[in-house]
Amino acid sequence: MNTKIVSVMCIFSGFLKINKKKKLFKKLYENQQFWNAQIVGKNLFHNNPSNEDSFCLYFDFCIEQANNQKDIDSRSFFLNEADIALSLFCDRCNMSEKTFMLIDKKRKTFEESNQRFNISVHDNDEYLTQKTISDNESLIDNLDKLAGDLQNVSSQKDFDTTIAAVSKAENSLVKDSFTPAQKERYDALSKRYSKLVSDKMIELQWQENKEYNLLAADAIKKVYDSFKTDSKKYKKDAHLFQDLICNKLCCYDNSRLTGETNTFYNFVYQYIFNEVDEDLKLQMTKYALNSSKSSL
Repeated sequence: MNTKIVSVMCIFSGFLKINKKKKLFKKLYENQQFWNAQIVGKNLFHNNPSNEDSFCLYFDFCIEQANNQKDIDSRSFFLNEADIALSLFCDRCNMSEKTFMLIDKKRKTFEESNQRFNISVHDNDEYLTQKTISDNESLIDNLDKLAGDLQNVSSQKDFDTTIAAVSKAENSLVKDSFTPAQKERYDALSKRYSKLVSDKMIELQWQENKEYNLLAADAIKKVYDSFKTDSKKYKKDAHLFQDLICNKLCCYDNSRLTGETNTFYNFVYQYIFNEVDEDLKLQMTKYALNSSKSSL
């Protein structure tokens, strides 16, 4: 086959491929599938880096996206792609005065877009800084409010819920971005929380022990009344006596009993102990030693 004919056929085949890619690029672009259009446009240009039409198509597209995309990362990506395309075209094109004028025009377009991008980055950084300061202020206000809530809690459940909210707010703070005033407030709150948590834990523990002792005192009184009313029944029935001592009298943790409750407990224990014979005295001692302690 004639060499010229083969060459013409190759050129025609390449033209058809380029034309198909341009149609695909246009379709994706018109459907606002910009990221897919970028893939096709880049492939079209990189396979024809010296082609002016392919270069202008891809470069202009990247500049447009660099100016119009909403987020900084996307704009940076397209701006970088435009820069790469411009450099590659400069290296591969058949340089002429007309081509040089085109490159110079595109370079100025790139510089304008890059300057606009840098202004946006600065404005975005300033916005993020102010937003962080504002968010920190709201979180510190919330911590101040939660300190008041913590002061007023009266149960372990409410204490745990409030502490969880404090921890969440604390972890959301960006402390590196504190203003001097915010740091001063935060340091003061930290000292306040340190004392507040300690005092509240002591208070709740005292309240819990108070309730424990009130329940224990009522239960010990029932033991006293039951045995005093029908002591013969307990002296005769070993199972009833064991249940009375193990599960009703000696089932409380002495380390949690106050002096007042312990005095009452010792009185009831001694009363029953004095009323039973020697065998039951021994059993009573063993029951008291082996009984499980209730946490109520």
